[in-house]
Amino acid sequence: MTAPLKINRSREDRRTVYQRAEQIAEMLRSDRSCAALRYWLSKSINGNVPSKDVMDPVEMVAFLPSIVLLDVVEDTSDFRFRLIGGSVRFHLNHDISGMLLSDVPNYEIGNRLRFALFDTATTQMPSALEVRYRGPHSDYRAIEVLMLPLRSPPGGLIDRVLVTMHFFQKN
Repeated sequence: MTAPLKINRSREDRRTVYQRAEQIAEMLRSDRSCAALRYWLSKSINGNVPSKDVMDPVEMVAFLPSIVLLDVVEDTSDFRFRLIGGSVRFHLNHDISGMLLSDVPNYEIGNRLRFALFDTATTQMPSALEVRYRGPHSDYRAIEVLMLPLRSPPGGLIDRVLVTMHFFQKN
């Protein structure tokens, strides 16, 4: 079950969403991550977090292989893997669909990622981080992670986070 988080935004907060998105855009190195951020902003009305219902996979072709859709798990700071794109699946040792982030074995970045995801969901702000790659393919070195909150349409509650992951190869 997902745990909705209430949205309560002032005009100043909405301006801050755009400022935060601009800061993140300057940090991102992946074209797919930049495309995802632009798409998320295009679905944001007046700086409000977009509804999960306005997200259309047909419009997400540029970054669809790199997405992970996570549910916010009720009464915890944990997240459940709902959907995993092909590029992300390639970098996993096994299928983690339906699993909790806290239950993923050998997930070294789990705590750092879980904290960033929780922060994204509670602040209703996009965020990004780069972590060391610890997957099955030795020719990769880092992962760029972009986290974008989504709300449920009826009550305007944060219950999902759209994540893009870009995997950087070693030089």
